[in-house]
Amino acid sequence: MKFTPLEAGIYSERRFVAFLNSFGIPFIKIYQDIESASHYHKMNKHDVYSVKRPDFVVGIESMGCIAIDVKNYRTYQDEDNPDAKYYKIATREITELCNFGIVYKLPVWLAFDTPGSSTVWNLYSLTQLQRTHWKEDPSDYKIYIKDCVDVVDEVSFKNLQQLSYSSCEQIDTGNWVSCI
Repeated sequence: MKFTPLEAGIYSERRFVAFLNSFGIPFIKIYQDIESASHYHKMNKHDVYSVKRPDFVVGIESMGCIAIDVKNYRTYQDEDNPDAKYYKIATREITELCNFGIVYKLPVWLAFDTPGSSTVWNLYSLTQLQRTHWKEDPSDYKIYIKDCVDVVDEVSFKNLQQLSYSSCEQIDTGNWVSCI
């Protein structure tokens, strides 16, 4: 069955809800409709400080909350290393998610729905990234699967706390953002 990008995203979000519920992991789903955003989000929509809302805020025991944006992206083969696969994500989207982390002081993660698997999620912490100067025409950023954390159950999900100590923070008032 072929999905549109919007349908694929909704499908993956539903699968992620089922995954969290199956292990009793607490979460809040963040709706993306226009009424669920404050004026702050609307007025900054098209500048370097724009904020993209993730799909979920998830509670992790002994750590607190993390924000998770669920993705249903295909994987690509690295031309230089045929064994390496990666996801492509627009650098603008990464910047906007990092800005969410800055404003709300939450670590932001990406959860990639693993094609062909009903139980594995590839999670990637944006705290691993260090973005450089924003460009007018940004290229896609490559997130290698080998750099993701495979999450298959409640234990591996709760172990994210060891990998997620800091949230995104802004280094400069200019067009520089760092997620360290």
